[in-house]
Amino acid sequence: MEKLRAAAVLGQDYQPKVTTPTAPTFAPVAAEAIKIYQSTMSPEPSTLVNHTSFLAVHLLPYFGTKPITSITTLEIQKFIAAKRTELADSTLKTSLPTLRLVLDHAVRLGLLSANPMRSGLRL
Repeated sequence: MEKLRAAAVLGQDYQPKVTTPTAPTFAPVAAEAIKIYQSTMSPEPSTLVNHTSFLAVHLLPYFGTKPITSITTLEIQKFIAAKRTELADSTLKTSLPTLRLVLDHAVRLGLLSANPMRSGLRL
């Protein structure tokens, strides 16, 4: 209000800056998701190692700097297509729950309206 009154006294128009909130990138959401998963689900040590390894080696290099809101079914399909050249289908199938875990967390945070991995489409 003070800025508005000051602008009126000076005979100027006051235009407040409108900032659009930016979505966090994949990396911090993933780190928080794994931390919460570890503390609430008490996974077996080998399961936790598998999640953190797949996250560090495959998911973070691909999705890490992207806004979490940009991860769509199509983006996931592109990731799978790229990884099929270096990983066996069985490895992808057993490792993709790590991505689903992160995207479920993004839904709980209100960053995504729905998890694109749970669309019912075959990825």
